[in-house]
Amino acid sequence: MISARFFFFLWGTIAYSGTFQVIDRMEASVNASVILRSDVKKFQETVGLRVQLDPLFSGTSLAKKGATASEAEIVDFLIEEKIITQQFSKTNDEVEKEINAMLTHTRLNQEELKKALHQEGYYYHDYFEIMRNSASKRELIDREIRTKVSVSENDIKNYFYHHRASGKVPQVFHLQIISVSDASFQPKHRAHFLAQKNILKAQEELKKGEPFEEIAKRMSDDPTSSSGGDLGDLDETEISSEYLENIKKLKIGAISPIIESRSQGRFYILKLVNINSHESHRLHQIKDEIRNELTTQEYKHQIALWIEKQKQLAFIHKRTTHK
Repeated sequence: MISARFFFFLWGTIAYSGTFQVIDRMEASVNASVILRSDVKKFQETVGLRVQLDPLFSGTSLAKKGATASEAEIVDFLIEEKIITQQFSKTNDEVEKEINAMLTHTRLNQEELKKALHQEGYYYHDYFEIMRNSASKRELIDREIRTKVSVSENDIKNYFYHHRASGKVPQVFHLQIISVSDASFQPKHRAHFLAQKNILKAQEELKKGEPFEEIAKRMSDDPTSSSGGDLGDLDETEISSEYLENIKKLKIGAISPIIESRSQGRFYILKLVNINSHESHRLHQIKDEIRNELTTQEYKHQIALWIEKQKQLAFIHKRTTHK
């Protein structure tokens, strides 16, 4: 059965003084649903309401642009919204329950809500439809996204020391090392190739999940090998620039690629066990702020991955030209 909206699109012209005037047009389609030019205009008219109600809209670059966003950006947003609402559709009764729960919480009745909406230049129907879409998005988050989002203490420390630390206070790195010496100091010497072969084998075993400590005990010729390559805590002022450059690229728990030190005649692999500094008190003060920031970023990342996967499965068509 052809929907009324699609029928309206098919016959979206009227005769006027011997000419045709376009009433509406299709901007895109997602599976069996269409996005019309009127949907784009409605988005522009209600963008302020979306900022208040839509959990996946507020704070985005599109929300910041608002009604000034290009038609292409709005259509792309509406396509993604269609994908979500098709997967997690909400009935009128379900939306009514959402609205009634909100009214109970705010101690308003429906007439007061309609009056407040009218004062802001919105209609209750628009509010109802945005609430429907918002409910679908919250269900997406609850059913598909929430369990995939996790921010660890190490994630917080990594972010702090890479992005928020002042850089004026020396950092302390807890490190482990696997080292294989090349006594020849000559790139074409047999000893060089043997050392290279051994460090590559160590790297391969690390990739298979072998504990760093066990490989260090078995394959490293560093003096720390008997303790699993544990170098302990080292202040960055005690570390040579060659080491420090590679250490500062690592996150807590991460293992470096193979590093060749020609000046020392060896290959080595580092593991960053922990980072500390005298700024730890500041880290404690802003820990919750960082956790919230990282959680938001991870939610956005996981939602983007989910939408991209669904796009691959959907039949999407867009009008070829947009402003």
